[in-house]
Amino acid sequence: MTDTWKKELLSLLLLGAFLSVIPKVSSAVVYTEEFTVGDSNTDMNTVGWSVYLKNDSGGVDDLSNHTLNLSNYEPAGIADYTSDFAFVVPRTHTSYDNADGPGLLFTTEPTTTLSTTDIGSLSALSVSVNADGSAGDQALGRFAIQIGGQWYASASSVTSTSNNGPTGAFSTFQVNGITFTDGDNWHLMTATTGVSGDISVGALAGGTLSGSIQSFGFYQEYGNNGDHFRIDDYSVTVVPEPTSIGITSLALMGFFYYSRKHKAKKQALTMPD
Repeated sequence: MTDTWKKELLSLLLLGAFLSVIPKVSSAVVYTEEFTVGDSNTDMNTVGWSVYLKNDSGGVDDLSNHTLNLSNYEPAGIADYTSDFAFVVPRTHTSYDNADGPGLLFTTEPTTTLSTTDIGSLSALSVSVNADGSAGDQALGRFAIQIGGQWYASASSVTSTSNNGPTGAFSTFQVNGITFTDGDNWHLMTATTGVSGDISVGALAGGTLSGSIQSFGFYQEYGNNGDHFRIDDYSVTVVPEPTSIGITSLALMGFFYYSRKHKAKKQALTMPD
């Protein structure tokens, strides 16, 4: 191999190494729900979200289609206090008088808006939270995802030990900088509706998770010092799809190689005899 070819090969290898770090710095927020629907309450389906809530009888109700602003039934929806946000209120109806939850808010929207929802493409999940709890019985929330019909709840959680009310400050809860495919970062979770339904978080999943994410959501446990669990600005961040990254890298490397060869050929043609 001549010195010229060695230099060409070294240049290509350096370019390949540079391109390999692009996924680490080019992640982008690809889905955000701000729960802004105007100045009146509405149901969660209006913004493409669904609601499951455990009732006092031990079953789980699907509250996604319930109309709000009714004096006898307001379990979930959007409210405009100082701003719009999603919330679940488990104690405003006789079916939930003794329930501390748990509940689940979720959407399948990202599966139609993202180029890929494979768990391996996740870079970060973020949400703003304002929940009612107490030091003795705190509210607790986790991110939730569904793959192949199986629900998972994040091992990372956020808690609230005070009742701030609807005008209280929201805090940002984010999970990033982890290997999302690592099963030790997720708990197995049950989320089924009906009289024998259940919403519960079990053991760590373990192993390696794979596959497309069907639903993104937020799992909620309620503290006994309040009855609201409010979320806002739910966002999903992913890195580029590996296939497209590879194609782009090869194209750029080919262009770089062609440019170098064309330049060398041009220099050879213009050199004096």
